[in-house]
Amino acid sequence: MNTRKLVGDIVSHWIKYGENRATVVFATSIAHSKHIANIFRQNGVSSGHIDSEMNELDRETQLSNLNSGKIKVLSNCQILTEGWDQPKISCVIIARPTKSYPMYLQMIGRTLRPYPNKKDTLIIDHSGCVYEHGFPEDVPNWTLKTTKPKNKDRIKNPDPIEKQPFTCVQCDTVYKPTKDDYACPNCALIPTKKERIVLVQQGRLVELPKMKPNANDKQNFYAQLLFYCRQKGYKEGWASHTFKQKYGHFPHNKKTFPIATGKDVMSFIQHLNIRRAKSRNMRELNV
Repeated sequence: MNTRKLVGDIVSHWIKYGENRATVVFATSIAHSKHIANIFRQNGVSSGHIDSEMNELDRETQLSNLNSGKIKVLSNCQILTEGWDQPKISCVIIARPTKSYPMYLQMIGRTLRPYPNKKDTLIIDHSGCVYEHGFPEDVPNWTLKTTKPKNKDRIKNPDPIEKQPFTCVQCDTVYKPTKDDYACPNCALIPTKKERIVLVQQGRLVELPKMKPNANDKQNFYAQLLFYCRQKGYKEGWASHTFKQKYGHFPHNKKTFPIATGKDVMSFIQHLNIRRAKSRNMRELNV
């Protein structure tokens, strides 16, 4: 879970979807938590880290910084899952897997408290917990039965496919289909039987085929890069080289009128900045 790509995705996805939300990150280890906080800081996001090995004063300082808005992101390992309540939290990043349903509820519960002017909340799941435990609003079939079933009577098969969430192959929306309705609630795509089996039975996490961009898409991307580089005072060569990092070649037509930079292009620029920062850190470590 502490790979460069995953940590980079954690930061870039938060910038894209959760920026300016008070956020708590749940990491796999102390080192992982520190690494996440460090990468956020390298990308200009005020962040902190907290763990059980810190003294009480340092922990309280970090919690106070999050509460006051001095930091936007607080990463932790096994310390904010229980006995902590900060209702203003409106984003949780799950960067650690867990087989424990109570642990899953504890993590997502950090961001479900009501708070003045808090209209919604965001849960960014980088560990696939939703496939293991379902959506936050799912209610288990609780029972007060205390006797444990015999091994031969235990259910070995998973829930039927239609009761498990999976990812839409067209728009990447994660949803839970019903027996009578497999259509994606976001784009209305009805997956084929083969897609349902591949996405659900075989781990659900698959590499989706990339759609080949057309000439208009590329020209639009370059126009947004031009707008960004002129805002920053860069030379136009920056836009051409950034375009090449995206598509593997320089733009065919550079006579393009700049247009305002959108979120997708900004996310790509942030991704490159993260990659450069990590590369620079690795060089410094090797010196």
